[in-house]
Amino acid sequence: MRETVIRHAQTIEVPPYHALAEIYDAVMSHIDYEVWVGYVEKMCTRRRIAPESTLDISCGTGRAIPYLQPWCRELYCMDQSVPMIRELYRNFPEMQNKSWVGEMSHLPTNRKFDLILNIQDSLNYYTKTDRITEHIGNVHAHLNPGGAFVFDFSTDENIKNNFIDMDEYYDEESFGYERVNTYMPRKRLNLTEFFVWQNESDDPEVLLEKHLQRMYTKDEIEACLRESLFEQWFMYEDETLDPPSEKSERIHIIAIKQSV
Repeated sequence: MRETVIRHAQTIEVPPYHALAEIYDAVMSHIDYEVWVGYVEKMCTRRRIAPESTLDISCGTGRAIPYLQPWCRELYCMDQSVPMIRELYRNFPEMQNKSWVGEMSHLPTNRKFDLILNIQDSLNYYTKTDRITEHIGNVHAHLNPGGAFVFDFSTDENIKNNFIDMDEYYDEESFGYERVNTYMPRKRLNLTEFFVWQNESDDPEVLLEKHLQRMYTKDEIEACLRESLFEQWFMYEDETLDPPSEKSERIHIIAIKQSV
């Protein structure tokens, strides 16, 4: 049995995405952003949303940018993590004057947009529903009349079907990581621990990131929407235009701000 880095004596805890940012694209290389953005466009087309201006408020390293730019025209990006935004600047230097660092519920701009995106389960980082209600309200205030908020969230079906007792180990010439998943079903809390190291020496320093997320139900998110100023929204099963079911692993929502 191999010795896991969990028991490494030099493990140092750092904030989420502090160590991952540099290797994030390699760790998440399995995600097809072209398909994901294509699905968002399909949802918007169905609801006759043709944005002139778009803000992605959980942009990460910007891997969705090449697929968003041709469709969204004027594109802006935001992320809470400074290291992730640095990687975005390195990948897409033309976005430096159109990107911000900020928290999802307190957008650091007075601009308003036709479309605001929050995809890839970022909503699940809020572990209390009152934070989601606050988030939805802030997004509504930054939308133009007739604009749309597109977001998604994971349910406990996703964790139970794909991540229970997950322990992923990867080690190559330049870097390595171990991803350990722990699910607490009674609270629907999911803890993902990333142990990241750079293979620059025989005894590398290991950085630990702890990512805590809560899984939500359709009813919980709808209750948050009902507390907001949004009057119309539509929910879909993951990557389809069908209504979600009790077995849905991920649910996508498009909420539309009333036109004046």
